[in-house]
Amino acid sequence: VRSVRACLTPVVRILAMIFYLDAGRVGGCGYIIRGWPFGRVRVQQQAEDGAGGGRDSKAEARLKAALNQTSLKTFEPLDELLEMKMNFIFVCFFAPIMPGGLIPTIIARLLEVRAKATKLFFVRRRYWPDDARLLHDTQNGFAHLAAVLAVVWHVGLVLVSYNQHLPSSEWGKT
Repeated sequence: VRSVRACLTPVVRILAMIFYLDAGRVGGCGYIIRGWPFGRVRVQQQAEDGAGGGRDSKAEARLKAALNQTSLKTFEPLDELLEMKMNFIFVCFFAPIMPGGLIPTIIARLLEVRAKATKLFFVRRRYWPDDARLLHDTQNGFAHLAAVLAVVWHVGLVLVSYNQHLPSSEWGKT
């Protein structure tokens, strides 16, 4: 059992660093070799009344939670928005080709949006809030451009697929 644990521990640490932890904050390769970079947490300050048993354990728990929070990867809202936009373009452009795929895609996107809340609150470090004007401005431009491109794409597919004379036309020949 010890040999299996000794072999799997570096693999688990590598996977944790890839998917869960911020390599720069946990020490990179040092984390893979030595493990968790933070030592045992103990609160040294005594309560003013001399009985600090419950307060010290709460303070230690808060300190451990803060250390765990700093070791996580940062939640990047711009990357998440980019992924959502790419999924929207995917649906817009492939809906006329395979309309039956819309229902599973929409269900998957709804589940993904629900999972992003879990990702924000539990898996990733919280992002320092920025001004949201950039997100709103790019979203507005994206929606207009996506609508125009979707209309052009749909019209092009209709003109190409229902044109019976396209193979015999002289238009595409050199």
